[in-house]
Amino acid sequence: MTTLRGDVAPPDVFDGDQRTGLVLVHEASDRRWVLSRSFERSGPFVVVAEAADTFSGLVAVREHDPDVLVVDLDLGASAVEVVRLAVSTFPFLAVVALGRWAEPDLIEQALRCGAVGVVSRAAEPAEIVGQVAALLARAGLPTSEPA
Repeated sequence: MTTLRGDVAPPDVFDGDQRTGLVLVHEASDRRWVLSRSFERSGPFVVVAEAADTFSGLVAVREHDPDVLVVDLDLGASAVEVVRLAVSTFPFLAVVALGRWAEPDLIEQALRCGAVGVVSRAAEPAEIVGQVAALLARAGLPTSEPA
């Protein structure tokens, strides 16, 4: 299940000839590895950086200029702050949060701070990739096919 922010209408920032660059922020190295490989195998995504904490995630966004930031809300209030900072600092960046449905306050905060949507972090990796792509498409930010 995914949640989409209702007022999303960002400009189309994806180049049809490029794969969609993604930064993944997740504290668990094993889960981060599996998700990263799943995004890479999906076709339209290329993981340009991974980070284990929110500060490193913001640094990676600044250094690699991705199209999408995927951040795990299990990092707590700092994850919500990353959503806010990323959206305000990088206006063409789409931010998708991974969340637990048992934490509706964090989900609501992430959406209010500008996340395009929230995907269940408990889903299988391939399902997460598909839901992220679907959120981007529904927000008017289509992922591109590999060249």
